[in-house]
Amino acid sequence: WWMRARAGPMRPVSEFRSGRNTRGVTALAFNQDGTSLASCGLDNDHTVRIWDWRSGTKKFEQAGGPDKILDACFSPTEDTLLTVGIKHIYFWLGAKGWDKKKGIFG
Repeated sequence: WWMRARAGPMRPVSEFRSGRNTRGVTALAFNQDGTSLASCGLDNDHTVRIWDWRSGTKKFEQAGGPDKILDACFSPTEDTLLTVGIKHIYFWLGAKGWDKKKGIFG
């Protein structure tokens, strides 16, 4: 992934290696203070990764589930990541080691 630091020519600010079996990225989200970046993969496990984007270091990785993730967003007030997609909504609780809890529609 490439990020533009300032106006002008594009040059890499940070580079991430997601690992094998990643076909693409379906969602990206920065946390409130901008120190972490979440990515959701298009691989078979729809892997969720949280990065220290400045160093390119992976802080967390776990299978997101069997269904494609379509969007991700960090809470503005808590260390929580929300992922949503086909037939699911998950809350990833950062204060509990990124424990995944399933939400209920309706």
